[in-house]
Amino acid sequence: FNDEGDEVGGLTYTGTDDSERRASAGIMFDQLKQDQTIGISYSEANGQRAAGLQVWDRSEHQPHSELIRGLNDANALPEGPGRDAAVKAVRAKAAPGPRRLFVGKNTDRAATVSLADGLGRPRLVLRVNDDGSSSIEFLDADGKTVQRIPDATAK
Repeated sequence: FNDEGDEVGGLTYTGTDDSERRASAGIMFDQLKQDQTIGISYSEANGQRAAGLQVWDRSEHQPHSELIRGLNDANALPEGPGRDAAVKAVRAKAAPGPRRLFVGKNTDRAATVSLADGLGRPRLVLRVNDDGSSSIEFLDADGKTVQRIPDATAK
C-alpha cells in the first residue's frame, strides 16, 4: 500500500494437485491510482505452463478505484438481469489496459518476445521454438502475418 492507503501491487500464489494439477504465482506492480503496469507471472493448468514478464498500458485519466467502486455498487444489486446490465455498463466504461509487452515462455514451450500496439494487438513477435527453430513475425492489426523471417514459403 502507498502513503495514501492505495493498493499498489501484490504477490499472488495458488496451487493444487488434487484432481487437476493447477498453479499460478505472480508479483505485480501497479501504476499510481491504477491496476498493474508490470508483472512477472507463472501459470500451469492441464500440463501446460507459461511464465514471463508483462507490461500493460494503463489510463492516466480514470482512477482504478472508480471502476472498483462502480463494480461493487453493481454487484450489490439483487441478482438478475438488472445487476447483469449494471455490471456490463460499468465494464463498458472501463479504460482499456492492453498488454504491450510479453517476454517469456508460452504454453507451447516457445520462448517469445511479443510487442503489441496501443490496443494490445501483437505486431512484432520474436520466437524460438522448443525444437530450436526460430522466427521473427510482423503482424497487421488483424493478427495476420505480413512478413516472416525466415520466409515460411522459401525452400
